[in-house]
Amino acid sequence: MTRPSIEVSQLHKSYKLGTEVLRGLDLSVQPGEVYGLIGENGAGKTTLFSCLTGLLAPSSGRTQILGSNFRHASPTQRARTAYVGQYNSGYPNLSLMEHFIYYEKCFPKWNAKQAGYLARKFDLPLFHSFKYMSGGMQRKAAIVLSIASQAEVLLLDEPAANLDPLTRITFVSELADILAERENLSVLLSTHILSDLERVASTLGMLQNGKISYQANLIELSEFVRKVQVIFPKGTNPPADFTLPGQIGSLTINGPILTGTAKFDSLDQLDSYARRTDVQVGLFPMNLEDLFIELTQLRKAS
Repeated sequence: MTRPSIEVSQLHKSYKLGTEVLRGLDLSVQPGEVYGLIGENGAGKTTLFSCLTGLLAPSSGRTQILGSNFRHASPTQRARTAYVGQYNSGYPNLSLMEHFIYYEKCFPKWNAKQAGYLARKFDLPLFHSFKYMSGGMQRKAAIVLSIASQAEVLLLDEPAANLDPLTRITFVSELADILAERENLSVLLSTHILSDLERVASTLGMLQNGKISYQANLIELSEFVRKVQVIFPKGTNPPADFTLPGQIGSLTINGPILTGTAKFDSLDQLDSYARRTDVQVGLFPMNLEDLFIELTQLRKAS
């Protein structure tokens, strides 16, 4: 059995005054998988990245990247992972070109040609010190450095933050191309821009209340998850115990009209359900934003 590239087991993290952010979180990312992590602000996404990269020590539990605890990993092991944090990183007094030289020494597979290409693509100055760059430019530089490192694992915490729309689209397009070229590249990506995840992610995980509350394959989501509206015959109300096949969350009832969200096992099941003769059934596609709102409201209601 292939070992996960990223493995998190029963991860707990509490801050001062007893605030527990991560509460037994389990997560794994397989080789070649792009795992999209979503959640509200304060859900613990950045805390998870900080624990993975050794910036924070977990209260309990285990984190491993490519079989090693990053906090205690050797320089050689660390060079197999690249990280773009939510806050800009880099050496303030070094230029981007000087970062290139430094990274070439740290990452054995450093791709200078790709670094130069991406710097031109993002219109980055090579000889300006980081401290003179805007937040958006520093973020673009961090993305260039992480991709050109040729690391086996990319940890991207809100990589599109501070990017203008055109640059964000360029970044997502470049990332999609790189993923197509490097089949074994594993990525853990958090973002609030769900349309970006739909382009590059293969798996979706929702972080709520310190745990992964929902996880699904994105292809299955796009094919089999639907908003369902069931209209019962006139004068008939839905039974109190009525459920949808593969129901996600609760149902809302307004007279004879019942509305909910469901994940069907197959298109055949979806089709047969839509052809029920005793009720009228409407099936409506859902995008990630719709599903995120649905799951968030469900968690708050419970």
